[in-house]
Amino acid sequence: MEQEPRLRTQGAGTYTVSWQSINAGGGTVSSASYDAQTSAGQTAIGAAASASYEAGIGYWYGVDSGGTSDCDCPWQGDLNADGVRDAVDLNQEINALFFNGPDPQDPLCPTTRANFNNDAAADAVDLNLLIQHLFFNGPPPVDPCL
Repeated sequence: MEQEPRLRTQGAGTYTVSWQSINAGGGTVSSASYDAQTSAGQTAIGAAASASYEAGIGYWYGVDSGGTSDCDCPWQGDLNADGVRDAVDLNQEINALFFNGPDPQDPLCPTTRANFNNDAAADAVDLNLLIQHLFFNGPPPVDPCL
């Protein structure tokens, strides 16, 4: 699968993009027009832009199985983001829904963590789905990025 270029220019010319990173591995890739130094294990990732350029920085930044994406929802249904969906998340979801507690939203995710089914908003249906998932082998949350 061919990837969309991550460095774009509006006109012709000679350009140099200087950089430094702490990483491991990598090498040089080139075409008739460009040389690029690559690396693996970069510690810095994110987006950068100017009037002339856009860059996705980091190993496979912004790429999912369907191509490029600016969506990332790593903690759906895991309200405290500890890597495990459990009773603590259930308690936090009840707190968010009925007692005006926090319902975190990750920066690149279009919905909050408690919105288990990825509909308009977190509600009692999402609470029921989390209970089904935790105690009755129900499906995982719907991925808002798909």
